[in-house]
Amino acid sequence: MKTIGIIGGMSFESTITYYKTINETINNQLGNLNSAKI
Repeated sequence: MKTIGIIGGMSFESTITYYKTINETINNQLGNLNSAKI
């Protein structure tokens, strides 16, 4: 798995959707104890 970088917005509210979506996808593919390297 590759590490990605995300440029966020002015506050955490603007980027939390990206982190949540990415980590939910990883959890569905690899299991609940995994998270993406961001």
